[in-house]
Amino acid sequence: MEPAVPTSAHAATQVLRPSPSVVRPSPPDDLVHHFRATVDDLVRQFWAAPAEAVFRQRTVAAALCKSESWCERKRWEGGGPRYIKAGRSVIYRKSAVLEWLESQQQVSSTSEVEEAA
Repeated sequence: MEPAVPTSAHAATQVLRPSPSVVRPSPPDDLVHHFRATVDDLVRQFWAAPAEAVFRQRTVAAALCKSESWCERKRWEGGGPRYIKAGRSVIYRKSAVLEWLESQQQVSSTSEVEEAA
């Protein structure tokens, strides 16, 4: 016996769609805890390192409380920390990240941000 094959495009999409009644379990707590610990470790590594140390995007994003996609966007948009392109890899020198942090507008209230704009 041959398996049943859908005869129309609509029937094919119906076959390929997952059932709405399927419940995807959330990740186990130990996995979520492990991920958070890893981000905390990255932040600790960044701040404990000497100024001439270099880091990958993931560590810099964690240290700045930003996403990796934020780092990527700032590379092509401009306005982010200076980086080094080593072949296909992107690395950031800690001193460049600290310089960028110092160059950011420092305010003590939201009204100061509105006045500057």
